[in-house]
Amino acid sequence: MLKRNIFRDWIVYSITSIRFLLLKGHLNLFVKDMSYFSQWRIYRLSSKGTLDYRIPWLVFSSISFLEKWLHKNMKLFEYGSGGSTLFFAEKTAHIISAEHDRQWYSNTKKAIEESGLINIEYELFEPEPDTDISKRDCKNPDHYISCFAEYKQMQFKKYATAIDAYPEASFDLVIVDGRVRHSCIAHAMKKIKKNGALLLDNADRTYYLDPFPDLFDQHKWKHVNFRGHFPYGPASILNTTKLFIKL
Repeated sequence: MLKRNIFRDWIVYSITSIRFLLLKGHLNLFVKDMSYFSQWRIYRLSSKGTLDYRIPWLVFSSISFLEKWLHKNMKLFEYGSGGSTLFFAEKTAHIISAEHDRQWYSNTKKAIEESGLINIEYELFEPEPDTDISKRDCKNPDHYISCFAEYKQMQFKKYATAIDAYPEASFDLVIVDGRVRHSCIAHAMKKIKKNGALLLDNADRTYYLDPFPDLFDQHKWKHVNFRGHFPYGPASILNTTKLFIKL
């Protein structure tokens, strides 16, 4: 049974990678993605979560890149917390993490306390009711609302603007992997140092980036694209993580 499951996973994983990477001309991405199959399956079958493994829920190749790129002098800001918070804290000087979900905040705070890491500032910014929701567009970063139905009639202004408490060019890396990501990007861009970076997960959702053509100006930002499988994800689904480095 185990061997058959391995074979099944390998077939689905391979077909997905061939279909969305190799056949679209992304040979390098395909080769990298296939090299992570064993690692992917360990997480997929594990009863442990991201907090146990201290791993971000990002494309595998982006995690490998970050492990080499990060260093102990860096200061980070993170939208969306969890295993990523512990991962980044272990590799950098300081991380400020903003979370919107009270239960997940409680779980992660416990893991942080048990980890012994003391370079994490962890804050909760819950969404608030928005009585004028009918007048707002979830794809407009200035409206601070989510396109996900579970957050209907809620707004995330306090969450997205949490980074405003810090001066411009404060951070070596800002990770955007939580709610209203386009709103977070709008406030994060000026907070990033020269040669620092903005990391966006699920970057294939085009409305996150459509309002920010400057990010694709090669004289202002260099971007690195990661596409492939990710920890705990199904074999049939790929994700896109983008890193924008400020020039």
